[in-house]
Amino acid sequence: MVAKIALVAAAILVVTPAAVTVMLPERVDNLATRSIQLSDPILSYTQMGDRIQVRLRPAANEAERSVRRQVTVRTAVGETTSIPLKPGQTWASTELTGKIADAEELILSVD
Repeated sequence: MVAKIALVAAAILVVTPAAVTVMLPERVDNLATRSIQLSDPILSYTQMGDRIQVRLRPAANEAERSVRRQVTVRTAVGETTSIPLKPGQTWASTELTGKIADAEELILSVD
């Protein structure tokens, strides 16, 4: 009886991962390789589909906080979009238009 339970448990441990692997869809990496230029105080960005999120370094003082008005996203051909910032904001996000979302080069800056 114990041998049967051990064999069933071993079979489940072997068969389950294989079955799950077969049933999952194939992973497709459709990430576009492109050039991204980030200017200070931008620390990083992420883009999922048409949505972009930008992480900013916290302002060191009140003067720096007050001059940050927007994040500007530019393409090499001159298309732009802006993300308004509130004083002290450290994250900003927006939906990008199709041409900007698919551009081969993006320039992110804080104005």
